[in-house]
Amino acid sequence: MALGISPHASPLVTSVLDKVITSTTTATIDALLLSVAPDSLLDVIRRFLRRNLVETLCGLGLLLGLIMLLVMRHNRRRLADLRAAALTDPVTQGPNRARFLMDAAKILQKDPRRYYLSTINIRKLKLINRACGLRTGDSLIRFCNREFALRSRQGELAAYSGSGRYLLLWKCPDETSFTQRMEELCSVADMARKLYQRPVSFSCGVYVIRNDADMEEHEPQPTSGTGKNINESMSFVSRYLLYAETAEASIASGGYRSQFLIYNELIGARQLKANDIESRMVNALEHGEFTVFMQPQVCLADRRLIGAEALIRWQGPDGKMVYPDEFIPLFEQNGFIRELDLFVLDTVCAWIRRRLDEGKKVPPISINQSKALFFHDNYVETVLGIAARHDVPAHLLHVEVTESMAWLDEEAFIRTLDALRRAGIGLSLDDFGKGYSSMAMLHSFGFDTIKLDRAFLAPGQEKQRSVWIIISSLVDMARRLGIEILCEGVETEDQLQKLLASHCKYGQGYLFSPPMDLETFDAYVDAHDLEREQPHAPEASSQTEKDSV
Repeated sequence: MALGISPHASPLVTSVLDKVITSTTTATIDALLLSVAPDSLLDVIRRFLRRNLVETLCGLGLLLGLIMLLVMRHNRRRLADLRAAALTDPVTQGPNRARFLMDAAKILQKDPRRYYLSTINIRKLKLINRACGLRTGDSLIRFCNREFALRSRQGELAAYSGSGRYLLLWKCPDETSFTQRMEELCSVADMARKLYQRPVSFSCGVYVIRNDADMEEHEPQPTSGTGKNINESMSFVSRYLLYAETAEASIASGGYRSQFLIYNELIGARQLKANDIESRMVNALEHGEFTVFMQPQVCLADRRLIGAEALIRWQGPDGKMVYPDEFIPLFEQNGFIRELDLFVLDTVCAWIRRRLDEGKKVPPISINQSKALFFHDNYVETVLGIAARHDVPAHLLHVEVTESMAWLDEEAFIRTLDALRRAGIGLSLDDFGKGYSSMAMLHSFGFDTIKLDRAFLAPGQEKQRSVWIIISSLVDMARRLGIEILCEGVETEDQLQKLLASHCKYGQGYLFSPPMDLETFDAYVDAHDLEREQPHAPEASSQTEKDSV
């Protein structure tokens, strides 16, 4: 231990200090040093807490409460923002489908009488987006949303549901007043057409929400009374909306003018039938429920066989028939018609191959082709590949197409017809005279046969003199162009005689034979003479024909 003292201190002091230091123990010195050493920060804090415990706890509690209040306030703001975003459409910045369902449920809880729930679709919005860009498409959506909102009265709703669809809830005393308002609303399409210089039209499905006295037994009953559960009311609105969407889906697509359709029980039954067919179609094809029938085509003068048209039939495992007019239009919409066309082609080729192997006569078989298959990639290669797999001569196959297919893509239509013609496959134009028909079809596309639609021979039509003048003129023009004319739907002897007088050579219809299964058709072919011997198959193989295409 050492001490520092002033140089002016007395020697006596120095001597005393030296003696004290020398006689002091180390433990005493350490204790002395520790007694005068400053406290650490931790010691200070501990001493403060012992002296101010209550005040400290109160301060910490206040701080924690302040933090919790700030967090709760922030969360409330975020929740409000999320709720607003969930109920607001990002394009229109207006109410969306979820908001519409909630608000509609609240309205119907209080007053469920005579409301019209509508779903409105902007037709071909995707094409407008592709042609003009998404910015123009969004502008059109906002324009329609604004106009629909302006045409909705107080206590009514208008919302954008997305994908070019809108929802309306209007209160009208009767259907007449609603129709007037809908006609005014459809004028928005005309305004948009002029503004955006694009074809704009609406398809509208409507469901009428009536009071209890007007409701049918099968219809869902609305929830009335303010004390009911909002979720229960929303479930009713969703169900009503499903009916409106069903009605909208039943409107033919592609119309130039806007249309609306009010849901009824018949529409619902058709939709249920369509859903049932779609749910069964794949399994039905896999399990052999579809079968190919043949309807003979004959020479009218002597009824000799010149060919046959392959037709499709569907018989369920319970023996009930599903008729073509029930499933063909549906399959054309959903694309399954392509699988069915290929099935028919494969079945026909297998039948032809079997007859050839048995050394029996084989008439040319005409097969209808849908646009879904005809315009599919590698269509010609697919057809020739199936024919080659069965080793079927191409001249025994005729492809039937409708003139409406030409207007979808005329260049591709001509290109495909040329490829089929070079391969040796016959070409027939089906349903000529149904709706709009162009005389250019008689020569522009190189068809071998023109099939006059059965509409020419519809009840009442065949008695009109003008019909037979038209048929005679068509037959004469076709003969001069080297094209055969075949009339469909021949059912009476009177029709037969008038066709012969019009110099029509060929016909098809129940007067000669109904469609028959392949086994029955085998016997029919065996019992009837062919109009002419079929030419020998070309020496080149089907694969060579395919390669040439």
